[in-house]
Amino acid sequence: MICIRILNWNIQSGGGNRIDRILSELTKDNTDVIVISEFRNNENGDKIKKILKQAGFEHIFHNDDRNNKNGVLIASKYEIMESNIPQFYKRHLFIPIQIKNINLIGIFCNDDNTTRECINHIIKFSEGIIKTQTIITGDFNAGPRGSNPKRYTGLTKLVKIGFVDCWRRTSSENYEWSYSLGNKKSQPDHFFITPLLENKIVDIKYDHEVRINRISDHSKMIGEFNL
Repeated sequence: MICIRILNWNIQSGGGNRIDRILSELTKDNTDVIVISEFRNNENGDKIKKILKQAGFEHIFHNDDRNNKNGVLIASKYEIMESNIPQFYKRHLFIPIQIKNINLIGIFCNDDNTTRECINHIIKFSEGIIKTQTIITGDFNAGPRGSNPKRYTGLTKLVKIGFVDCWRRTSSENYEWSYSLGNKKSQPDHFFITPLLENKIVDIKYDHEVRINRISDHSKMIGEFNL
């Protein structure tokens, strides 16, 4: 059994002129896997990959071409293998891989339509996924929002078919803001897991300092699991 720590963080539009502060934050948390959303495969993206390689994240994967399109990057200290989970048609926003004995899906939903489509894609193939050890993490663009903190949007569909919302499984609170921009606040950053992993959760937490200090408009989220 190994204890694996996974960092999920939306770095906001590829990092912009905040990139040096972002680089200093990426390797602070003693994590084994990092899932970055709003990664851009440009000059900032090159800096991110370089610092991660230097920190021991030898295995890096992203589906984006060389441009300023927001997507997902997964970096791992463990070997990344191909997953048999079907790919989403927006490949740069949904990356399924396998690490050790688990499937990991990194996602970034950049609007409500993508959120709906991505959740429906997971549901479409859920019969196969739900029987495996699978972790889904990223920015779902869905969850409680400031005007209605009880709003859970389409995420209820995942819970109804058996996926476990890790934060709500371990927290006594109804919500915890992980995104803010101006007066807008919401909780779009999540870890969902299949039932086989429910008893393997060690810790689920947010680090809000990076958001409060405006390094990004999203908080970090860290999940720790015994696998």
